[in-house]
This record gives sequence, structure tokens and C-alpha cells, in this order.
Amino acid sequence: MSAPVVDAARGGSRLTFVLAVLAVSLFGLVGGLPDLIGPAIGVVGLVLSSLWRRRPTTGRTFAPLPALVALTVLAVSAPVVASAELLGGFATLALLLWLADDPARPAGGGRRAVSALASCGLAVGIAWSALLLLPSTSGRVGVAGALLAAVLLVLGYLLVREAEGRSSVAASA
Repeated sequence: MSAPVVDAARGGSRLTFVLAVLAVSLFGLVGGLPDLIGPAIGVVGLVLSSLWRRRPTTGRTFAPLPALVALTVLAVSAPVVASAELLGGFATLALLLWLADDPARPAGGGRRAVSALASCGLAVGIAWSALLLLPSTSGRVGVAGALLAAVLLVLGYLLVREAEGRSSVAASA
């Protein structure tokens, strides 16, 4: 006899979606777009990503695209002030948490991605503390931000490669 197949709880918690919507809405409010256009762009991007995520063929690959485009529009239009930078970092972390909580995978995506989210959160904390501690007329802040962004991109690439390497080894065993 075989054991009964138990379908494990799937990811895609509403809590992570609501957190991402709130973070992107707050970021849109401090942005440079008039009235409520900023929060509307952020929420529409997240809703489109959420709907696209349910498509089995292209959902896993292209679902983050509308949310990332919306976050990019908000970031480009945001003024260079401390509140916009803090809320932009928070919105990015919330979006990453929502993306980690993929409905196509078992629940617990946020726990599985804690090391990647913690390193990104640390980078946001370092960038924001540098903003507060360094004089605002320093041109070195832009260079430091570019270096920090490059390091985060390399870190993200390496984390993805490591995760893919583990899954392919486990699949062949």
C-alpha cells in the first residue's frame, strides 16, 4: 500500500502581498508624482504581477515584471530625500519578500529566503545610515551607492546560482 498523498500548504500568503502593497503605496506617496498617481502605479503593478503569477506557462518567469516596472517608475520620479530613500528600500524589501512567497512552491518562502533578504536589508540599512551620517554635499555618496548596488547585484546573482545548484543536485539524487 502506498501512503496517501498530502498536498502541502502552498505559498502566496495574503500577508506578504498586503505588506508589499502598503510599502509600495507609502513609497508612491513620498514620490514626485502628483496626487495619488504614485501609489496607484505601485498597486497596479503589484496586482498585475499577482495575476500574471497564476499563469502556469509564463508566470514564474515574467510575473515580477509589472511590479518591477512600477517600482522603477516610482524610484525614478522620487526626489532625493531621506524619506523617499528609506521607503524605497523598504518597498524593495517588501517586494522581495512577496516574490519569495511564491504560490507555486510550498509555504515558507520567506523563511527560505531569510539570508538573501537579511543581506539586502543590511545593505539598505548601510545605505540609509550613510545618507544620515555623511554630509549631503558629498559626491562620494553617489559613488558609494553605485558600488553598493553593484555588490547587491553580484550577491543576488551568486545566491541564485547557489540555489539552482542545490536544487539540481537534490533532483538527481
